[in-house]
Amino acid sequence: MNKKGLGFITLYCCFLLISCGKINEVEIRGADNLRYNGFKNNQVEFEADIRVFNPSSHKIKVREIDMKLLVNDMYLGRLQNAEEFYILPRSDEFISVSFRLRIANLFTGLSTISGLYHQRNLKVEVNGFVKAKTAFYKKKIDVREITYIDALK
Repeated sequence: MNKKGLGFITLYCCFLLISCGKINEVEIRGADNLRYNGFKNNQVEFEADIRVFNPSSHKIKVREIDMKLLVNDMYLGRLQNAEEFYILPRSDEFISVSFRLRIANLFTGLSTISGLYHQRNLKVEVNGFVKAKTAFYKKKIDVREITYIDALK
């Protein structure tokens, strides 16, 4: 093997070792600016600005979000991302994300949403998974979170 080929392999191995460093846990720090985009085929389409903190040196591509959404212990439907998005390395920023909420039962879901409109305290529960990847690593992350929201703040 010539020196040029050996140098290329050495450089590639160094790059591979550096890029396979530890991926730190991404933290969701809140959401803001909820925008309603429409309703079609039993799906509510909306966008939200999600504040995400990524302490790692890896750019993360979020490929799929699929979660059951419950509000005050009432099942509304499945929450999914409408398109893939990226989380930049070493960042703490808002990312605009498009979502779809597939309502399980149209009449029950809409009456639940309208009934929640006048409630002060909301218990929001999501249960599902997020699929993400970096340049050399893919991962499916199970999510089960419960958040309490003061809706009339």
